[in-house]
Amino acid sequence: MPATRLDTARIRAAPRMIDSVFLDSPLYRCEALEAVLGCALSIKLETANPVRSFKGRGTELVAGLLAESGPRAAVCASAGNLGQALAWSGRGRGLDVTVVASRFAPAAKLDRIRALDARLELVDGDFDMARERAAAIARHDGIRLVEDSLHIETCEGAATIGLELVDSATPFDTVLIALGGGALATGVGHMLKTFAPGVEVICVQPSGAPAMTRSWHRRRVVTTEATDTIADGVAGRRPIPEVLDDLLLVADDAVLVEEASIIAGMRMLLDHAGLVVEPSAALGIAALLEDRARFADRHVVTIVCGGNVDMDAYHRWIGAAPGHRGARSRGRALIPRARQRTSRRRGMTLQRMDHVGIVVDDLDAAVAFFTELGMEPGGRMPVQGQWVDRVVGLDGVEVEIEMMRTPDGHGALELTKFHAPDLISGAPDDAPPNTLGLRRVMFAVDDIRDTVDRLRAHGGELIGEIDRFEDLFLLCYLRGPAGVIVALAEQLR
Repeated sequence: MPATRLDTARIRAAPRMIDSVFLDSPLYRCEALEAVLGCALSIKLETANPVRSFKGRGTELVAGLLAESGPRAAVCASAGNLGQALAWSGRGRGLDVTVVASRFAPAAKLDRIRALDARLELVDGDFDMARERAAAIARHDGIRLVEDSLHIETCEGAATIGLELVDSATPFDTVLIALGGGALATGVGHMLKTFAPGVEVICVQPSGAPAMTRSWHRRRVVTTEATDTIADGVAGRRPIPEVLDDLLLVADDAVLVEEASIIAGMRMLLDHAGLVVEPSAALGIAALLEDRARFADRHVVTIVCGGNVDMDAYHRWIGAAPGHRGARSRGRALIPRARQRTSRRRGMTLQRMDHVGIVVDDLDAAVAFFTELGMEPGGRMPVQGQWVDRVVGLDGVEVEIEMMRTPDGHGALELTKFHAPDLISGAPDDAPPNTLGLRRVMFAVDDIRDTVDRLRAHGGELIGEIDRFEDLFLLCYLRGPAGVIVALAEQLR
């Protein structure tokens, strides 16, 4: 049994103090994701509760103890989820709750905190500045400071997730856990190392907020000056020493993942599991995407820890899934929406044209070109494995792909850069429009001349001229990335 601050007997007793709405969260195999990730995968879903995150397990313990024998008021710093959870638990027990948050926190989280009758104070800074302000309020007002991960109830509440995992009938050998302050990782890790020591506990953190991961690897507290990640729920700069000590005893590894992988993970959870999640909840999928070989042939559990996300930001990050409304147009590229038709021939059904793929030699430049046109990046993802080799008919395929979507969500390009095998040149980059099999992609735009001027800065070259088709359209062809012809049309009013 690891000698952490956590107490296994208290954790076993904790469910009696936690509202049942937070307990026994779903744990299920996700076969749709298994097919694309190359491993057995189970999801532990912590968003199906009133605060849409795991935090309610810990705040139920905190609020329960305060209601029994403590001050009737509490304050916490929060990136959003802890504040919601403490407000919910406090309201049910008649406690006065103050939440200090960054004014840059997602508006959806801040609105929910207000809706739960908590007093909300905003600071012009990040989560660590909110921590300082919360501590000052607690000292001045003589109320309980609830500090996530430091106060043991937040860790032992999270540990009940580990209790449910070890008590389940699901066999697994790896658990991926989002790493921020450390409550979730230390809590779940404590129970796994106590009752299932052979299970590998891997913590996952964004590369733009690496403080706790760096601290784990160096076995001492490492702070950072700033964070740069969309995963606001895990974006701390100053690890707590006591929490790091616990983490060192229960975690087998701590890894960093890139923002593009987080976005790709969010997209995959939507497309293959029907889950709308915040970035922190996609960290486990991001780790699987970045190191498929490590997890091949394993049964992995990933904890989907939160679903509080600003929907405008969500659509900007991942675009719209087929059949969903996309992010709002920025007035650049617009694709007219055609009537949806279904073709049936000899019992076969054509559902839709999904996307067009383009192989490029410079992925960054291609993404910049189509972003300038007005398309929206959907996240970069490495792809490799035997299934890819079998599908494309090549050996040893290693590629990076970036899905670019039109603002209405109905058109998409898949930009692909091959790292292996080597690229093979087909038609020359300056091939004329009548070249057999040449790729041409057409976009409807608001202002064709402005679009051409902007694309020239990204290497776009007019092939002919901008000219008028009757009194209906202005039309032109440009040469784009990897020689692809980008056709533009401006409807005349």
